[in-house]
Amino acid sequence: GGQCAVAVDAQGGLIVTGGQDSRVMVWAMVAKEMNMLMRLPGTAEAGAAVSVCWCGSKRAVAVGFGSGWVMVWDLRDTIQYDSAAEAAIPMVTGSADPSPTIIRAHDGPITAIAWDEKRTGLWTAGAGNVVRLFGAGALGFEGGGVSWGIPQSDDMSL
Repeated sequence: GGQCAVAVDAQGGLIVTGGQDSRVMVWAMVAKEMNMLMRLPGTAEAGAAVSVCWCGSKRAVAVGFGSGWVMVWDLRDTIQYDSAAEAAIPMVTGSADPSPTIIRAHDGPITAIAWDEKRTGLWTAGAGNVVRLFGAGALGFEGGGVSWGIPQSDDMSL
């Protein structure tokens, strides 16, 4: 299957791609070449990986799937930058099989996913014109989650 989604981390050295076959791959940009670092473990039951994003401060990857699932991988202990190299080179230093946090976020495909500015909450948009905010608690930290229905008409009141 082809690629559905792509995101670049804040430093520009890491790329995550999501595929129609549910594969999530992490790549490193080194000397203008894209080298695969790892495939993140997921499940074909999740459907296509249709939206991806990085949380740079926490070096986490969030992926929205066609099934309405969100998977979040914390890669702080898995991917490190080799600071001894001339240019910082990302490399796998921990488990090549990190376990994701899984959230059932929507009843259908997640069309967009993004971390908030403080990188403490994860926003998703998906089926039924619903936007949801998952606090750090839903992601294994602290806090909760809320959702809003987005009107389909010209009436923009919530």
